[in-house]
Amino acid sequence: MIEAGDYAAAVDVARQQVANGAQIIDINMDEGMLDSQAAMVRLLHLIAGEPDVARVPVMLDSSKWSSSKRA
Repeated sequence: MIEAGDYAAAVDVARQQVANGAQIIDINMDEGMLDSQAAMVRLLHLIAGEPDVARVPVMLDSSKWSSSKRA
């Protein structure tokens, strides 16, 4: 979904997971053709605006980390 740019669908999946009892949302952004840092920031901003999803913790899962800080 993220590769296709369908962030709304990704947020819907997270919402469904929480509705089905998930106690944490695992966000994995390891895809070679993806700007994983930018995609993760965008998705996290969208999730933060969704009270039904933002009420559970988020685990960030990526092997690509930069030393620069982005907001």
